Amino acid sequence: MSTTDLIHWEIEENVLSSKGNNNQVPYSEALLFAPDCMYYCVSDIKGTEGVATSKNPLGPFINGKKIELKGIEGIEPAVFMDDDGQAYYIWSQFEAKIAKLKPNMMEMDTATIIMDLLTEKEHFFHEGGFL
Repeated sequence: MSTTDLIHWEIEENVLSSKGNNNQVPYSEALLFAPDCMYYCVSDIKGTEGVATSKNPLGPFINGKKIELKGIEGIEPAVFMDDDGQAYYIWSQFEAKIAKLKPNMMEMDTATIIMDLLTEKEHFFHEGGFL
């Protein structure tokens, strides 16, 4: 969805797809869930999230590829850009996880993964780790 005034909204369709028009996810034809701009999760491959690129926030997005999660499952990808320019990848389901993104913003620095920032048991957190 897009807006210029936060009152009137337009649905932007097919900016990224896993089949049909603008299919840019060659490794799956399943639904793409929980997109955060160019980051998404794939419904048919457990623990798989991906990223695509675009020259415009409205797309079209191209070159969808998997993000290596190193066996740490989750969904609901989100990206946070800190004031110092460092990007962080946040993903979740039952517990929030975070890691630094490499400068290309398409790969995670797996040495920086922090688990259990918030948990369902302790904080009643389920999914949707947006900062």
